[in-house]
Amino acid sequence: ITISMPAMASKPSVVVHASDLNLGSRAGRQELERRIAYAAGRVCSVPGDRSLVEFRESRRCAAGAISNARMHIAAGIETLVVASR
Repeated sequence: ITISMPAMASKPSVVVHASDLNLGSRAGRQELERRIAYAAGRVCSVPGDRSLVEFRESRRCAAGAISNARMHIAAGIETLVVASR
């Protein structure tokens, strides 16, 4: 699964692999959700000490990345790249 957006090309992104998962099973879908959440955390994190504003922005970024990934999965896109907004 990969989501690639030209507007996000210069922003951090992570490829989420799912070819080893059985997405027809509950366990496979749960594992994909876990991988997406992990990837979103990586691309949206702010290293070091963070202010409350930076923390909120990081959480908002991750929520948007996860939402975008879910939309692409629902659309049947084969390759998923989770990118920051």
